[in-house]
Amino acid sequence: MSRAFNETVIALFSEGMHRFPSLRAAEAPPGRAFPGGERTYRWDGAGGSAWLALILSSKERAEFNVEVGWSCLGRYPELFARPNHSKLAEVCFDTHPEGFVRLRPQGSPKALWWRVSNRPHGLFEFIPEMDDAQCCRLAPPLVADALEQVETVGIPFLENFLQRQRRPECR
Repeated sequence: MSRAFNETVIALFSEGMHRFPSLRAAEAPPGRAFPGGERTYRWDGAGGSAWLALILSSKERAEFNVEVGWSCLGRYPELFARPNHSKLAEVCFDTHPEGFVRLRPQGSPKALWWRVSNRPHGLFEFIPEMDDAQCCRLAPPLVADALEQVETVGIPFLENFLQRQRRPECR
């Protein structure tokens, strides 16, 4: 299930990225990408580099998430944990020269993943078995929502970083 779902998500997400010409496909450095797979996009500006990451589940689940990141050092953010901020509102670029923030599905402020099932996963709770066709049919609306969040939340956040690295409220 996971491989077919992930391949469908990657294809749909890559196709949808044409909406954001400033972001170009890039690779995360070895040892920095998530184990389940990660597709990254980079946007360089005078104030550093901005990143968008599509992260695929490594747990055989039909789910993915999207993170926006930044680095005042012009590199892929080197962090001990990701995301290192839970909300966009708490980020001050002066005090956090690098970071990642996870975007959230529209209408689900507590959800951390776009997933086929909208019930939370417990430690041993997995999505009931679905065949590849069922799983792949459910991917397009999830990817469409993720791309909408990229456009309405992620891109403005990254533009803010690239245009105004030092914000008065962070001083």
